[in-house]
Amino acid sequence: MDDLEDEARRYKNETQRLSSEIVRVQNEIQNELFLKSSCEVEKLTVEDDLTNLKHSRKIDFFFVFKIFNF
Repeated sequence: MDDLEDEARRYKNETQRLSSEIVRVQNEIQNELFLKSSCEVEKLTVEDDLTNLKHSRKIDFFFVFKIFNF
């Protein structure tokens, strides 16, 4: 009878350990997804900034060209 109780205790402890590990991994995945999302937003912002900068430089070049009649 003690053997069965010991085995039941071991299974219970292992189940608790595995449940805690699952929660830890789920939290880690959630953190990684948040980080990925933040990086994607930052990437889009940088791409927009680059596009705006390119456009601005084209306009600057156009005005310099018109001023000096090249």
